[in-house]
Amino acid sequence: MSEVNKSVLRKIHYLATLAMMLFPFLPLRVSNFVMLGWAAISIILFVSEGAKLDRKQIGMAFVFGCLTVFYALDLLRTEDIAVGKFILEKSTALLAIPLAMALIPYTWTRKETQYIFDAFTIGALILGLWANLVFWIHGPAPEFAETISSYSYRMTFSKITDVHPTYASIFFLFGALAQVQQLLKPAFEEARATRITRVVIAHLLVFFALFAAARTPLIAFFVVLGILWIRTKGWKRTIAPIAVTIAALAIAFVFILPLKQRYIQVVETEVALPQGDFHNSVNVRYGIFRCSLEILEENWLWGTSAGDLQNELNVCFDQFDTTVYLTGNYNTHNQYLDLWLSLGIIGLVAVFLIFWIPLSNALRTGSEFYLGFILFFSICCLTENVLARQWGVEFFAFFNSAFYFRYRSQKMERTPYVQAT
Repeated sequence: MSEVNKSVLRKIHYLATLAMMLFPFLPLRVSNFVMLGWAAISIILFVSEGAKLDRKQIGMAFVFGCLTVFYALDLLRTEDIAVGKFILEKSTALLAIPLAMALIPYTWTRKETQYIFDAFTIGALILGLWANLVFWIHGPAPEFAETISSYSYRMTFSKITDVHPTYASIFFLFGALAQVQQLLKPAFEEARATRITRVVIAHLLVFFALFAAARTPLIAFFVVLGILWIRTKGWKRTIAPIAVTIAALAIAFVFILPLKQRYIQVVETEVALPQGDFHNSVNVRYGIFRCSLEILEENWLWGTSAGDLQNELNVCFDQFDTTVYLTGNYNTHNQYLDLWLSLGIIGLVAVFLIFWIPLSNALRTGSEFYLGFILFFSICCLTENVLARQWGVEFFAFFNSAFYFRYRSQKMERTPYVQAT
């Protein structure tokens, strides 16, 4: 292949990568189509350039995609084959994206990498602007229009966008972190107008997340924000931002009704099973956790199989004096517990391979933002099966493999602290 053709194909591949990063607001079918196109171009690029296969990178791709392999083997014992196949289908990107990433025969420059993060941020920003504009113009959807509440806002948000508010919050807040990590670099690297734009976008995304009121992603965001700030600025330059953040959160709790209602639920709801029509996100989760532990006692070694776990949970929910669990299929709302219950000890192996290896790599290579990504995603998994939906699978598979294969050598520069005179 000539150098001109090689350059053109690489540009097409990079543009496909940017298009793929707009997935927060793309319909799932369109997002899947773009992802398949990106993977196909990755393979074509690898073959056309006659690149040498890196067995170590291919091996790591299979490590990151091990859950897809485990789900495929799990079908051999699953009674509900249809559900098992559906779970396997959703997990395919966990293996496909890392494999395609490992085949890419060129590296991204630091500037190109930031453009990829910026493209994702733009996708999240469009999602937030669109949903909130529609909501404030038309109000809650008719079936949720009795009151302006956390429930009515979140349900209307889902109806407008087809994106669950928790996943939307993950997109908003990671987009905000992507802007913050760039702002933490020395100021001379970008024009002032660009940095001001990043500040405005980051605040907008956090604002959208506060309205979506997904509690755990917000906690994960502020934990990672604090870690990034301390590791790049040092303790002395962290006290003032922490004070400002606390003050801003206090104001948000007072004036942002959905956020206030969601956190009041945690404080005021007793740790008890839902009864009759008295239920909310807190006591419903208590029932889920109780059933998860009951199932775990009998299936801690080999699990129930991924395809059969939901049936086991539904049978357990029948013992409770409430109809709330009949309104839908409630999963474990904990990714780690879900993998353990589904696959047994093999599920715990998957947790180690998927989360611990990237975390140790980020610590070893000093990639601050990779560390922040893994911590952010890991905390979100404590109260949500993030990998149970295509949004979470594509988000994790792309960024985890991108950090490992394309970004792991790039470290954030520590901004020197200059003592005022």
